[in-house]
Amino acid sequence: MKKICLYIMFFLAIISLSSFTDNDRDIKSRSNNFVVSVNIEEQVINIKFNAESNIQNIKIINNNSEIVVESGSARCYENSTIEIPITSMESGTYFIRIQTDSGIEIQRIIIN
Repeated sequence: MKKICLYIMFFLAIISLSSFTDNDRDIKSRSNNFVVSVNIEEQVINIKFNAESNIQNIKIINNNSEIVVESGSARCYENSTIEIPITSMESGTYFIRIQTDSGIEIQRIIIN
């Protein structure tokens, strides 16, 4: 029963996210605390923080629920950016899960 509740919470969080395309090469998702953008030309995911955050971990999860990238803790300041290389990632839909002291946020990204 706990597993089912966790999956329902995960999918509800995903449904509440918004994504849009800035021309054909950049895809961005917005949150109150950060903006995620995929730069296909540079082969990186940029996570820009709008406020100071204590990150406990960042995970990138594929459609098969496999963790393809995982990072440790970090402290990010307002307007700071984290770059994650995507050269080894296949095209598809991924979810970025960022856990901070204030909670967990999940955003969907698409890599073409």
